[in-house]
Amino acid sequence: YRSKDLKGPWKRSEIKGFYHDLSMLFDDGKVYLVYGNTDIHLTELNDDLTGPAEGGIDRVIVDDSGNPRLGLEGSHIYKIDGRYYLFAISWPNGKCRTELVFRSSSLKGNYEGKIALQENGVAQGGIFDTPDGKWYAMLFRDSGGVGRIPWLIPVSWENGWPNMGRQAARSVDLPNPVEPAYSMATSDDFE
Repeated sequence: YRSKDLKGPWKRSEIKGFYHDLSMLFDDGKVYLVYGNTDIHLTELNDDLTGPAEGGIDRVIVDDSGNPRLGLEGSHIYKIDGRYYLFAISWPNGKCRTELVFRSSSLKGNYEGKIALQENGVAQGGIFDTPDGKWYAMLFRDSGGVGRIPWLIPVSWENGWPNMGRQAARSVDLPNPVEPAYSMATSDDFE
């Protein structure tokens, strides 16, 4: 759904095709989808956002076909300071779920990659910055029957790479916490 005004009217667009675990990127007046499992694809959308652009970019930008377990998925792509950063989850053989990061100076490729975080299965999500310039990753840990537990992880930048540290932090000091209007921890008597 999209609108030039928050109050509407809203226009519904249905994108033709199948795009596993997609992320959208708005860049230089164009809209792209980044998606896939094992092969991560970049597809440029047409102007009305209903399908691939005729003659537009449609290619694999990262390939993990050699991984015998869970190939790359859960893509999140960003353009930060003129570089493109792709975050994805993988499950290397004999290791836990792993958050990977790839970067390129060109949207179409060549992406170089490295491990962003490989600890206790905390993976899959994206990064964001705050108005005061601090960076964080919001990832999750798949905890079986308990579900997916969110993890907020401080991020620093070193030589153009996001650094999540060697271990997922057990706690994070946040300035000026906002009190929620409603707490999830309440009575179960439904009054």
